[in-house]
Amino acid sequence: MRKVLFGALLLILGTGALANPWAVEEVACCYVIHPADLTVQLAEVQGVYEAVRSLWLPEGTSIAEIISSWRENANVSPELLPQWKGEARLIIVFYADPDALWRDTDYVGVAGLFYPQLPRNVLSEPLAAYDAYGNRGPVFGYVALCCLPGRWEAVLAHELVHLVQYAVVLRVPNLGLDPNLIVEGMARWTEHALGYGEPVEERLEREMAAIWASEADEFVHVPLFVVYELGASLFDRLAARLEPPEILDLFSTKTPRAELPTEEFLAAFTEAYGRPWDEFVEGWISWLRGTEVTPQGELLYEYRRRGITLRTSFLWPLLSLEELEELEALNEAFYTGEASLEDLSRAESILESAWREPDEELLEDLEWRQRSLSHWIRIISGPDAGIEVSRLKVLRVTASPAEYVREFVDLVNRYLVFQVPSPVALPTG
Repeated sequence: MRKVLFGALLLILGTGALANPWAVEEVACCYVIHPADLTVQLAEVQGVYEAVRSLWLPEGTSIAEIISSWRENANVSPELLPQWKGEARLIIVFYADPDALWRDTDYVGVAGLFYPQLPRNVLSEPLAAYDAYGNRGPVFGYVALCCLPGRWEAVLAHELVHLVQYAVVLRVPNLGLDPNLIVEGMARWTEHALGYGEPVEERLEREMAAIWASEADEFVHVPLFVVYELGASLFDRLAARLEPPEILDLFSTKTPRAELPTEEFLAAFTEAYGRPWDEFVEGWISWLRGTEVTPQGELLYEYRRRGITLRTSFLWPLLSLEELEELEALNEAFYTGEASLEDLSRAESILESAWREPDEELLEDLEWRQRSLSHWIRIISGPDAGIEVSRLKVLRVTASPAEYVREFVDLVNRYLVFQVPSPVALPTG
């Protein structure tokens, strides 16, 4: 989760949760579902869709037609992949309230998600509005994102890249790299390539990648707090010689087969790029390690490593409006290169002291977050730490409300912090 959510958190806390009916509109690419009292610029939605499609796919290529082609040839029961009748579209669901997005997806802390098919009990309320909409057609995917009425273009572009990856059946062969460097790096690079990210943010994120490259001995497992940035730098180097559709084609199978053979990829890469993959990777890492890292880059790296925005997502029901306003200002400072070491300490202090006298509303707010908390803790701190959430569930019914809240805060602040072999040396003063 990046800076996109903070303003929305304040909007909801300042005005009350928006519990309005959903509106359904349509453009050429998609059905757009959004809170009825908020306006979505449909031309901008279509524009982001076209920008992503044009960047990654040959001119005139239809995402729906690509998916339809391999669906028709897939050896899958017709009941599982029913035939489309009419023009297929994407469903895009906009939220104004991040908490509502997280509740509807059971995934605290995300700014957007792409689903090829929906799990049960996901996006139930907005899809009920779609079910009541008269002019419905076949759907080839779902995007849910936050947050109206703020800036959302980068998040939408990111999730649409995952749609493109799904359409071409992207596979990452065994290359000795974390697959998320390809999957998420492609999406993050697209945000900047299309101009939806700020130049200073792009520079600082590259410095984050440079720090990791200088400290790490291997790239098989890259923590989530830096894998997007590291992957974006990889695509930046690829795009210096190859056009985006050429890059995508290297990882595309265009059939629902299980994997992309490594030998097949390596041969295709050498032919397209003009150099072997290993030589490319060596040059990429060398380039990163030669990147100048500023104190601002080091601070953003540490801010992300400590999971400040993710921890805020879990603790925001315990924080006052004033504290959230301060966190929003601090968050903006880290992404614009204006933060200091004292700002990092202040953000930590706010989160470590998070507290509100528990009532039933607060307890319910924290309790439904437990499943997502377990998920994140396992990713960040390992399966043994994930077991701690089971103890938290027991405390919910055996301990006092105050003890339960204190333990919840402690787990968030202890286990949603990424551990790295060599923490960056932060600037002083």
